[in-house]
Amino acid sequence: MSPTSPDFQTLYSGYTKGVLRWPRYDQLIAWLREHNNGWYIYQTDTSPPETPATAEELIDFLDTIGEHFRALHGQPYCGYVYVDDFDQPNIIKIYHPKNMGSSCSAGGKFIPAIILTQVPPDNVSPQMDEATANSPLGGWLSNIKNKLGGW
Repeated sequence: MSPTSPDFQTLYSGYTKGVLRWPRYDQLIAWLREHNNGWYIYQTDTSPPETPATAEELIDFLDTIGEHFRALHGQPYCGYVYVDDFDQPNIIKIYHPKNMGSSCSAGGKFIPAIILTQVPPDNVSPQMDEATANSPLGGWLSNIKNKLGGW
């Protein structure tokens, strides 16, 4: 990102496009594998990370989350990943396949489970409890990590 790039809140509240099909998801993941520096992995049920993930951490994360969500979602379509720009993403929002809310957001805004961003993220979960915020991995994603042997 350049010095004139948008800040996190601008990216977070900006327009995103849904990744509806698995082949498009696979293309996005392939792009991330090639452009793997400087990405923050923000689990929104924990405190925002202060430093970007290493390339190895990002790739391990992508492998783990992709495997888990495909199994959990169990559909021939994706539909829970949103990106600001397919060719040069700056923010990727990943919603939990079993807790996405409605498409019209009639009940309020739904917070993504995970945000991958090229800028330091701000807290988007104001109701986070202190124990979750202070855990090294916290939340539901720690269960995935433990079940799959870590990343």
